[in-house]
Amino acid sequence: MVSNKDQGQWLYVDIPLSVVLEGALQIGTGYDWGLIDRTVVRDCQGNVYIPASSLKGKARNACEDLGRRCGLSGICGLPHVGAPPSDHEPDNCLVCRVFGAPGGNDAGARSLYWDDAPLDTDWLKQVWIHEQQEARPAWQTTTRTQVRLSRSRGTAADGLLYTSESSLNGFQFRGRISGWLKSMPCTLGSGYYEVIFLLAGLRLIHTLGGGRSRGAGRCRVLPEEIIVRLQGQAEAETYTLQDMLLSAEFLGLFPE
Repeated sequence: MVSNKDQGQWLYVDIPLSVVLEGALQIGTGYDWGLIDRTVVRDCQGNVYIPASSLKGKARNACEDLGRRCGLSGICGLPHVGAPPSDHEPDNCLVCRVFGAPGGNDAGARSLYWDDAPLDTDWLKQVWIHEQQEARPAWQTTTRTQVRLSRSRGTAADGLLYTSESSLNGFQFRGRISGWLKSMPCTLGSGYYEVIFLLAGLRLIHTLGGGRSRGAGRCRVLPEEIIVRLQGQAEAETYTLQDMLLSAEFLGLFPE
């Protein structure tokens, strides 16, 4: 792994994403509404979406696990909150170079931005109801009433009946990762080291949100055409996900 902070090239990276649900999605607001105790996040128009923070946090965890599993040195494993130790050098940690260091003391990866992932346009057309020239979102969520179990007794806990909301199975969302990232060119295959590492982590995301023990949140994150432009150059390079993941196999990052 390259750890010298003076090596690498600044790239402008543009990675459109598709997130396809294979189970109900529960990304909660922490607030209740009416008879619903656990509501899901919605945008200003009332449409469900995937917050950028949820996707980025899940991708970071996946990349940390990937780095440790592949025996990469320099994965710091710092907590995601609070200030890092004074001797921490984010340029020497592959995960921090891609996602930024806790405490925000690095100037590099903070230029890589993660957008919220709204519902795909085709899905929006299907879930909006048009009545008397007034449009409103509908059929985007479902509710389920459950009771919390007492772990000590193995029975239903008293007074802990609750109703949770989740988005419907099968929805597709569109997101984007774009901005500047310092990365080393790949000597085997094609692409750039940090970009390949990010893409491999995204492909290891299989769940989002809560309720995973009950089968909720199953999904596939599918990066689309990847566009990379070197700093100071006008022409961009275009890669497919297959090109990048082939290089990831050479690097031992993505054994699948």
